[in-house]
Amino acid sequence: MEDARLINTVCNGEIILDKNSLTANTNNERLKFLLESESWLFKVREDQAHIKVLFEKHPELPLKRDNDLFPKVSAVKTIKNQYFPRAILNNFIDSKNTILEYSIINLWEGTKLKKKNLHLLIVVPTKTDSWNKIFAIKNEDLFKFKPMLLRVNIKDYNCFDEYGNNYNIYLLEQAIENFSAEDDNIEKRLEHDWKKMKIDLCNYEVVNIGRGSFFI
Repeated sequence: MEDARLINTVCNGEIILDKNSLTANTNNERLKFLLESESWLFKVREDQAHIKVLFEKHPELPLKRDNDLFPKVSAVKTIKNQYFPRAILNNFIDSKNTILEYSIINLWEGTKLKKKNLHLLIVVPTKTDSWNKIFAIKNEDLFKFKPMLLRVNIKDYNCFDEYGNNYNIYLLEQAIENFSAEDDNIEKRLEHDWKKMKIDLCNYEVVNIGRGSFFI
C-alpha cells in the first residue's frame, strides 16, 4: 500500500489484513474509500506499465514503441517521428480523488533529451479504462519551468505543476498534427544539464521549504 495513512491504520488495527483471502477489511467508510482508491491506482500502474498491451488492443493508434533507442523506458513515437516518454502515475493528492499527480523525471534525466526532441505523454485513466485519455505536452512549454511533478484534474483536464504553473495539454491527434519532430529544439537540448537541474531544485526547496518538499 502506497498511502502512509493506510499503513498507520493497519498498525492501529483499524484495517485488518486477511492473509488467506488476500483482502483488507474495515468498518470505516473513509478507510474503505482509501483502500478502493489505492487498489484502483495499483491496477492502473500495472496496466500502464505494459504499453505493448495497449497496442495489441488498439492497433489503430498512430504510435509505436521505440525499443532501439529506449530499451528500458516506455517511450513511443508517432508516424511523424515525434518522440514521447510517458509520465509515471504517482497518486491522488486531494481527498476527493480529482487531482492525479505524475512524475516526469524520466523526461529530464540522463542523455535521452539530448539525443531526441522529447515531448511528454500523459495518460488519464478512469475507473474502467486505464488508458482512457491520452494527452501530450510540448517540451517547448515544459522547458520554461522544468517541473519534476505534474498534476492533472481528471474532471476538467487542467494541468499544472506543484508550484501552480499551468501547462496546455493536447489530445494525441492534436499533438501529431502540431508538435515538433525528433531533431528539433537542438539549442535547448544542448543547454539542458540534468545535474545542474537537480542542484537547482534542491536549492529552491531549501529556500522554499514551507511550500513542500521533493526528494531525488
